[in-house]
Amino acid sequence: MKRALVKTVSYRMMNSVYGFAVGMLVTGNVSVALGIVGAEAAYKVFAYFVHERVWESKALKGVLAK
Repeated sequence: MKRALVKTVSYRMMNSVYGFAVGMLVTGNVSVALGIVGAEAAYKVFAYFVHERVWESKALKGVLAK
């Protein structure tokens, strides 16, 4: 569990850095780049939550092998 949490946090940080870099390259504006990072993080948390809910509902119905 601890390893998964550390990997999750490091992955999120890495993607935030990439998102900031791309935002800076595209816009040249720090505020906009930070806004992109924040929006990306928020929507990805939501998307992951939805993905997990769908995955669990399919697994519970026997669609996916456990």
